[in-house]
Amino acid sequence: MRRGRWYGLTVAVGVTAILVGVARANIQPFPAELAHEYAGGLAEATEGDFEGAPFKVEMDPDQAAGFALEDMAAGMLFIPQAKVSADQIKAGGDKLIPIGALVSLSMDVAPKDQALKVEQVYTTELDGAALHIVLLAARETEDGKRVLEVYGKDKTPLLTVPFEAVDEGSMLVGLDLMDYDANTNKGDLLFTLGGKYRAQLRIAVTE
Repeated sequence: MRRGRWYGLTVAVGVTAILVGVARANIQPFPAELAHEYAGGLAEATEGDFEGAPFKVEMDPDQAAGFALEDMAAGMLFIPQAKVSADQIKAGGDKLIPIGALVSLSMDVAPKDQALKVEQVYTTELDGAALHIVLLAARETEDGKRVLEVYGKDKTPLLTVPFEAVDEGSMLVGLDLMDYDANTNKGDLLFTLGGKYRAQLRIAVTE
C-alpha cells in the first residue's frame, strides 16, 4: 500500500483540516471531502458485513475523519456509526454502544506495544490498497466508568481502554497522533467523540 492510493492523500494541508492538533506529530489530515468520499467507498465495499461482530455496523461516511503520516504511506480513517453521539455514552447502561469503524493503511492498533495480527482484524481492498478494519464500541463498567472497546473478528474485545471526560467543543470525531517516534514507528492515537469523551490507543506502523 502506497501513498496516493487514498484519493489524493498527498494534497496540500491548506484544505479544510479535520484533525485536532495536527502540529503535534508529522501528520497530514484528510481534507473532509476526500475522507467522506473514501469512507463512502469503504461502506459500499463492506456493505456493513462484519462476520462475528458483536453489533450491526451502519457507517456514516459523511462524518468520517482521518490522517496520514506525511513521510510514510500509512494512515487511519475513522467512520462513525450512524447517529452515534456523546450523549449515548453519557447515558451509560450495560448495553454495548457501537461507535464506528477504524480503518488503517499500514498502521494498526498495538495492544502491549505489538501491532494486531492480520488474522485478528477485518480486511478489505479498495482502490488497490489492502486495508485493516477494527470496530469500536463503548460501554459502562460495573463501577460506572465508561470504556472504549476495540473489536476484531471475535466477539471478545481485543483491547479495552478508559474514556476520559473532556470539554472540547462539539466536533463529532477528533483524531490526534501524539508522541509519534519515527525510530520505533509507534505513537498514541487520541480518539475524541463529540468533544466530550476521549480515549488513548497505542498504534504502530506496520509497513
